[in-house]
Amino acid sequence: MHSALYKIHEKATFLASISLTLCSLIGAWISNTNNFFESDLVYGDTRATNLSRATNLSIKYISLLMCFLLAFSCFIQSARHFVHANYLISTPSPSIPLKNIEVAIIRGGDFWSVGLRALYFALNLLL
Repeated sequence: MHSALYKIHEKATFLASISLTLCSLIGAWISNTNNFFESDLVYGDTRATNLSRATNLSIKYISLLMCFLLAFSCFIQSARHFVHANYLISTPSPSIPLKNIEVAIIRGGDFWSVGLRALYFALNLLL
């Protein structure tokens, strides 16, 4: 159990760093002024003017940024709960109720699930 929690903690930390890196990339795209990243592959009304196309792109990039920030925060919380559960398991005191360990693992799994769903939703926005 101890080793399994450590591996999940490593994965949560890795996905949190990937989410934060993608946030930085999206932030660089938003701040870009020469429209280098503006693409004709944006789905929707192609008869739109340049102003509405720029508005659509900014909404898309801000939505991506929010999804990656949500994923980052969820993976950080997941890692926090798994580290806490690992600490409770490795504590030699028998006075720690098993319910506390169970709650920490369940909450870590819930945050992991929400973080993955945010990444999956962001993947749909990238297409």
